Amino acid sequence: MMNFTKKILLTATLVATSFGYAQDTMTAVDFPTSVALGSTQTVKFNYTASVDGTCEIQIVPLDANDNTVYDGAMSYKTGIPVPAAATTTLFTTTANIASAIPQKFIDAGYTSYRWFTYITVAGTTTYLQSATQFVSFTGGTMGLESFVNPRDMYVNKAAKLLVVNKSGAYESASVYDVTGKTVMNFKLANASNVDLSKLTTGVYILVTNDNKKLKFML
Repeated sequence: MMNFTKKILLTATLVATSFGYAQDTMTAVDFPTSVALGSTQTVKFNYTASVDGTCEIQIVPLDANDNTVYDGAMSYKTGIPVPAAATTTLFTTTANIASAIPQKFIDAGYTSYRWFTYITVAGTTTYLQSATQFVSFTGGTMGLESFVNPRDMYVNKAAKLLVVNKSGAYESASVYDVTGKTVMNFKLANASNVDLSKLTTGVYILVTNDNKKLKFML
């Protein structure tokens, strides 16, 4: 079994839609900062609710622009009863974490995840979904254990460019096709964008000098 670390994004800020139920609120108290694959995690939040409701707890992937990808989840628990609470009340529940990163997430190149949590009261949903803090995934058996952070660099498929947002994050990289053949080598130390137009349509894997991987399609 090979341990590996993947970053997930922790939900930390409240985004609410009240529609007349101003007292329905939800704020983060304790979301795990290190998540072991195959584990059960305890999640705590403060809330108020005008009447009885339900809550949902998920861990979902993000694309390179930090948009939530609704294509399954690492954790999914729905319909959890939440009793009415006129004053701020601490709620504690658990979430079961998948035992491995789904292959479709790896194939898509997702490397960031976040908690996606909400309560529904009288038909109104209050979301807890903004995020600023990274945490770690540990454990599991996947071989692709280390990925490029999409905030450092990502591939713009339409422009056929490798966009480097963080100069100096990596020194160099190589690109391989699906047969394992090296098709590009380049320096990254002072790069901004890298032209990928010489590559034909297909699937590629970029590997940095410190063995971080980025799978992409053109």
